[in-house]
Amino acid sequence: MRWLRLHYAYPRDFPDALIDVMANEPKIAKYLDMPIQHASDKLLRSMRRGRDKKFLKELLGKLRARIPGLVMRTTFIVGLPGETEADFEELKEFVKEQRFERVGVFEYSQEEDTLAGTMEGQHDPKTKAKRRRELMAIQRRINREQNKALIGKRVQVPTGDRVIPIIADTAVSIEGGSGASAADTCAIRPIPLTPSFLRPIASSPPPISMPASLPTCRPSFLPPFLPTSHLPFVRQSILLLPP
Repeated sequence: MRWLRLHYAYPRDFPDALIDVMANEPKIAKYLDMPIQHASDKLLRSMRRGRDKKFLKELLGKLRARIPGLVMRTTFIVGLPGETEADFEELKEFVKEQRFERVGVFEYSQEEDTLAGTMEGQHDPKTKAKRRRELMAIQRRINREQNKALIGKRVQVPTGDRVIPIIADTAVSIEGGSGASAADTCAIRPIPLTPSFLRPIASSPPPISMPASLPTCRPSFLPPFLPTSHLPFVRQSILLLPP
């Protein structure tokens, strides 16, 4: 086994010893999926998350400082009962400050026989959708900047039981789709390169039969192939795909 990836680690009880394991064990991918949900202390209390924003910021800072190159994924819920404009602005500023590599944004859904479903301050669907779009727009801008910083860098991408090195020649657009769970999906659109931009890779893997285009995928998973048909050359580039 080459890589292990940790998913859905609640911040409330994240052990300090695990940070050292992630930093020092080469088989643990430098990737962490941590559902933060919101940045407003009032809403964190109403969701019974058990921690406040100060704790979350300290934990995130500790993770970044002690695990170089860490890729962070998280999720947020907008339109919660009682979420004011001030609460939402606080969340937007938190996302701008933390600069996560992956973000999923979900609209709160009122369900029967739940405590939250009976709370006052329920929001209409338009308000929830608007807030989701605004937060995802902030994250897209962050991801574009992160993509540009990877241009020209060599990364490793798992392709089934192989790991193939590729070189990023240009940025790739990773955008959220539409629908209730769209924030947790991504449309990865590699930008084709002309033959004059093809770069040889150091070691050529055996030829693999691959489709010509990438499907819609979830950020927590990788496509099981590379979109290349000119081995040992890379015809298209993939960015921001953690191991």
